This record gives sequence, C-alpha cells and structure tokens, in this order.
Amino acid sequence: MTCQIRAGDIGTVFIVQIVDCESGLPIDLSLATTMTIKFLLPDKTVIERTAVFTTDGTDGRIQYVTIAGDLSLAGLWKIQAYAVDSGFTNNSEIEEFRVYSNLS
Repeated sequence: MTCQIRAGDIGTVFIVQIVDCESGLPIDLSLATTMTIKFLLPDKTVIERTAVFTTDGTDGRIQYVTIAGDLSLAGLWKIQAYAVDSGFTNNSEIEEFRVYSNLS
C-alpha cells in the first residue's frame, strides 16, 4: 500500500530545497531572515507558512509541518519555498503534489 497525503492530515512534513539554477548545488540558507513555504491550493488560493531549517540551513532545505486546517482541500496542489537574507532573495522550483479525499 502506498502512502498518500489525505485531506485533513495533521503532521505531514513538507521539505523543499532551494538550489542554484546554474550549478544545481544547494544555496546556503543558514543566514536567512525570512523562510516561508507557499502552497497553491486547488481553488487557486495561496497560503504561506513560516518554515524552519531541516538541519542548519547549509543544505538549502527548509520544512513545514502541517497543522489542523492546512490540508483542507482534495486535489492538485503546488508548493514553493522562499528565503531571504541580506544578500539574496530566492525561490525554489514549483513542485506539484496531490491531496486525496477520504471516504467521508
């Protein structure tokens, strides 16, 4: 049986990495002052959630753990990370994932 993200799930961890487009290497986010993960819901609503490092930020990875009400709609979602420090403003690639409905 495969693992699927379900509408209403709480505690789902989303990890997104920001990489340099030319080299493909992770961008060091350890000095970032702003880190968010943006979600585009199936109804075209955009929500932003404050993100934290998965480690120390040097790997370019940030994460968000869902709370009640976050995964409210079944359907195709999009996700993108955003980070800012004094020397850069960067966005990750946009990725897609599906949130599945429940029996009731």
